[in-house]
Amino acid sequence: MRAWAFAVFWLIASAAGSIAADEDRDALRARLFEGLAAARTETEANEIASEIWDMWFTPPGYEVANMVELASHLRMIGNYKASLEVWDRIVAIAPEWPESWNQRATMHYRMGHYDESLADIAEVLKREPKHFGALAGRAEIERLQGRLEDAEKTSREAAAIHPWILGRPLVDPGPGVDL
Repeated sequence: MRAWAFAVFWLIASAAGSIAADEDRDALRARLFEGLAAARTETEANEIASEIWDMWFTPPGYEVANMVELASHLRMIGNYKASLEVWDRIVAIAPEWPESWNQRATMHYRMGHYDESLADIAEVLKREPKHFGALAGRAEIERLQGRLEDAEKTSREAAAIHPWILGRPLVDPGPGVDL
């Protein structure tokens, strides 16, 4: 009977720990995006954006982490086709991880597969609506496709999340900020 009670206690404690970790992650995410929106300098914004990228790029588990390392290495040596194949597998096993879609979108972009890249970017934004990197990528593809009004609109969406993504804010940040 004690073993059963311990097992139930362990399951409840594990679930509570997981919920607490999710709440901590959500709170951190909210604080980072608030800080990014309020950043008064490009340096400050880039430091916060780097923390957001670190959070986004944390793979969901050891197996995926190993696959990410392989896909990144293949991209680094210029084997885009093989890297894309690994990202295809990562998306299949970790479809809820937004960065799996974002990295695959990047590979499609680098290979000139713009429609496939845009489809993957849409998946990223379903999972992480504030993914300013995906928005910047979409804006670049829209520009390359000659859809300049769409590109401008998407760039403004990205800048609403990361005001310094274009190198300077789209709105005047106020007095005392050296542009």
